[in-house]
Amino acid sequence: MRKDHVVLLWWGKEVRLLTADGTIAACTAEVRGDPVKLIARMLAEKCPKAGAARIIYQPASLEIHSLACPPVSRSQLQAVLAADYPALNLPHAVWSVEPVRGNPDGSGHSTLLYIDNRFNLPRLLGTLDRLDIEVEGVWPLQTLIESTPPCDGVDFLGVIAIGAHSLVSCASPSGSRYLRFQDEAAEENKMTSDLHAAMALFDGAAFHPGLLVIEDTAIGSSLREAVRDVPLDEIPFGAFLANARRLKPGGFSDFLHHKPFYSYRPTLSQIAAVVGLTLSVGSAWTVYEIHERANLLNRRFAAFQAEQAELERLVESRRATKMKLDSLDHDLALVPNAPQHQGELMRALNRATPAAISLESLLITGDNFTIKGRVYEGEGMPSSPLIAFCQNLAGAGASWRLLDPPPAQSTGSATKAATVPAPSESSSSAFTLHGVLISAPAEPSPHA
Repeated sequence: MRKDHVVLLWWGKEVRLLTADGTIAACTAEVRGDPVKLIARMLAEKCPKAGAARIIYQPASLEIHSLACPPVSRSQLQAVLAADYPALNLPHAVWSVEPVRGNPDGSGHSTLLYIDNRFNLPRLLGTLDRLDIEVEGVWPLQTLIESTPPCDGVDFLGVIAIGAHSLVSCASPSGSRYLRFQDEAAEENKMTSDLHAAMALFDGAAFHPGLLVIEDTAIGSSLREAVRDVPLDEIPFGAFLANARRLKPGGFSDFLHHKPFYSYRPTLSQIAAVVGLTLSVGSAWTVYEIHERANLLNRRFAAFQAEQAELERLVESRRATKMKLDSLDHDLALVPNAPQHQGELMRALNRATPAAISLESLLITGDNFTIKGRVYEGEGMPSSPLIAFCQNLAGAGASWRLLDPPPAQSTGSATKAATVPAPSESSSSAFTLHGVLISAPAEPSPHA
């Protein structure tokens, strides 16, 4: 009897199945659902004649590490990396590495390491074995991208979105790989930020045609709009999955580089032994699962607390700055013949400072003044808060002039540019602005 060949994608909670006739079956696991059971049900319903399968494996439990490495074989890499990643030595863990890339500037080599020690792949392979389906190979999603034209060259940009998941992947002209996943429908802004970060790695170099694979969802529409000016070749999702049939089984990034023990047919005595062992460790595994979920929730809560603390620090800094400016303005109003322009400048600072900027100091020396502060978000964007702040302050009155023009208004003249560092991984960027107070011209004498 003829056996069909299928391609299976397991990406987080999303499962896609490409049948032998090119039809795609799609399903999403429930919040506490088991994707392995879902896959078994889909195969039984959609591909009852399936006899061979290739798997693209990207579950939520898959760890991804970008690292420098020597240009050695896969087995040698395991020995090199095992000291830093001891999970590579666990008997139940599965791992894979992307082919080692040399940096064009000769600075070394790098790869992506994938590790999963959660028993997901062994359970899936055992299920497929019971269904009499031969697994030819298992690869991460990045391997499929890098084998799909036009991403099979030196550098590329790829954007993939299915269901509630998205991926921005690139290999930059410097040789480094960039890989960012988003797994929630509410993270559309982060997806766009991932895309901009990947494009920034090209540092103005011309883009080679990239890859765009998008399902018709709200996330897909948002990403398609974000990449409308980027030279990406869009291909159907089915054609993308079909490229898995071009991958070489047992290759560098195949999770099944070494034939696993569960691919053999066990005897009755072996089955009895495995059943006994499974029953004995079942309760322990349940405890381990609960512990892992608790750790994940704790890490997310810690990240939320850190973000909340940063926002509170920003609010407190702005409150303290406003109180200080109000106090100085009040003191100046009580001084006879107080310098009028200084008071106007402080009042203008109060009005012109947006929520995303925190002022740290204002130094007035004679007619010169210096403003220092930090930008907490939007730095480097075309309409950044710093540009708006400079424009509002410059237009607040004729009593002062900024020597540092807003970045968007710089014309390459001899005027000194604003001291604004490039965006970094930190949560804020410091800036320094210089200006001069302009005294009103003296009124002509009536006897002149």
